[in-house]
Amino acid sequence: NEIWSGAARRTVLLIAFDTLQKRGPAGASEIARLIDRVTSAAGLSDDDAKAIKTDIYRTVVWHFLAANRLGQSSMRQAEALRKGLGVSEDEAKAVDQFQRVRTLTALPRVRCTTQLQFGEYCIYETPTDAGTLHVTNKRTLLDSGKKKIDIPRATDVIVNADEGSITLKTDPKKPLRLKVAEPIYAASVIDAASQIDERPRGFA
Repeated sequence: NEIWSGAARRTVLLIAFDTLQKRGPAGASEIARLIDRVTSAAGLSDDDAKAIKTDIYRTVVWHFLAANRLGQSSMRQAEALRKGLGVSEDEAKAVDQFQRVRTLTALPRVRCTTQLQFGEYCIYETPTDAGTLHVTNKRTLLDSGKKKIDIPRATDVIVNADEGSITLKTDPKKPLRLKVAEPIYAASVIDAASQIDERPRGFA
């Protein structure tokens, strides 16, 4: 299985894309049935079929994003494709986060549940599996209820959309991994906030 399954999945993927080119998003249900038949004939698993369908949806959506073509019409096509292929709604949520990031022209101000310093305002707040993450104009803070961890502003952030998590490289040996509801959006806001420089122009 380890020898031939990769080649078999790629072949099924190519067949599916060829059919998508001919049928379009309206034929997504037909493409899904085709994938099920071909993967079964090739001896692949149901999980393989599910992964192939997800790969098709992701490829189409990221193509729209890369080409800056993810408008209302493209969104409708992508949604028709997702539903026809039976792809998880979580994939659509990831796209929505990208859309929100792209339309974010100015960092928002929201109400914070943590005590703020003088001249500090809250930009983003989200629950995590390790406490509440607060992003302000001055700092990024994780409040577990028992202790507060200040996260350096220049910290690299890695997103794992599949797992719904972000990893903050606060320590090379033990990075901080947090599960959040909107990993793509959260990482983007953290990164954008790290670029804030509110010093007077003469001190910049």
